[in-house]
Amino acid sequence: MLLSAINQYYQLVDNLEKLKLVKRISSKEDRRRNLIYLTDTAKKLQEQSMEVADQTLNEALASVPAEDVELCKAYFKRYTITSNKTYKYNLWLRCTNEKPY
Repeated sequence: MLLSAINQYYQLVDNLEKLKLVKRISSKEDRRRNLIYLTDTAKKLQEQSMEVADQTLNEALASVPAEDVELCKAYFKRYTITSNKTYKYNLWLRCTNEKPY
């Protein structure tokens, strides 16, 4: 089962690399490791996807009272949604529309 999951991971990265969405760079500390980075093409696609997601979220929240939206923001700021920090961070950003930089 574990080998199957690992093979699927490598196939996914291989396919993303063929689509020029990621690039592999050998780690300077450990040559056995490859670091996976998004390409500029993938970053643009990510940005476009986030714009569509923002628009969809705004449309969905249009009929929700502002006080309820603020309550939702406060909730997500205080409580952990999942142990996956990236997911929690992205969900928090989506709800609050705040940028970390």
